[in-house]
Formats: sequence, C-alpha cells, structure tokens
Amino acid sequence: MIVATGCSAHSLGKAGLLSPEGIEYCGPKLANVLKAIGEANGLTSLPPAWHMGSCVDNSRIDDLIVALATRVGVGVRDLPVAGSSPEPQSPKALSIGTFFIAQGVDVHIGLNAPISGSP
Repeated sequence: MIVATGCSAHSLGKAGLLSPEGIEYCGPKLANVLKAIGEANGLTSLPPAWHMGSCVDNSRIDDLIVALATRVGVGVRDLPVAGSSPEPQSPKALSIGTFFIAQGVDVHIGLNAPISGSP
C-alpha cells in the first residue's frame, strides 16, 4: 500500500492506483485487506494508493502510522513502512525525510542533496 502526498500522487493517479480498480496490482493478501475494509464501509475496495494532501501535509501520514503502530501495539520503527522521495524538487524533501527518520521510519531520498560542495 502506498500513502502519498504532493506531486507523486499525480503519477499514482495516472497509473490508476488511486482508484479501487488499482488492486489488480496488489498481492493477494493486500488485496484482501483493501477489499475487506472497503466492503465494511460500503465500497467495493479501497485503492492501493492513498493521496493525503500537498507535499507539506506529511504530518497526516505520521498520524496514520502512529495510529497503526498504537493499534497493533508496536513502535513506529517496528512497522514495515518506509518513506521515499525519488525525485525531490526542493529542500523541503530533506526536512520531511529528517522528520520521518526522527520518528523511526526508514527514508529514501533519490538524489544526492546539494550539500557536498563544489569540485
């Protein structure tokens, strides 16, 4: 399952992952979970990707993973979650990544930060 903010959600939408039909790309266990939660709420399924707002709305994702960790009785760092910014467009990606690292979430930044200096 993917939870996204900002520009990445546009690509996920174009790929059909923001609609219930996107579960065709899921493994059987995730598809069953998404179907069960969707049906319990009067839907055919939940989509495999969820759009949670603009790129600076990442605190919503944090609220979600903290609630999940609390629900299953583990720390955030024990959840099988990771953050990724494969093509960061601004320095705020680094600050958002740092926030999630502080929460115990593994983070991937796709490009080297422009902090290494000049030749």
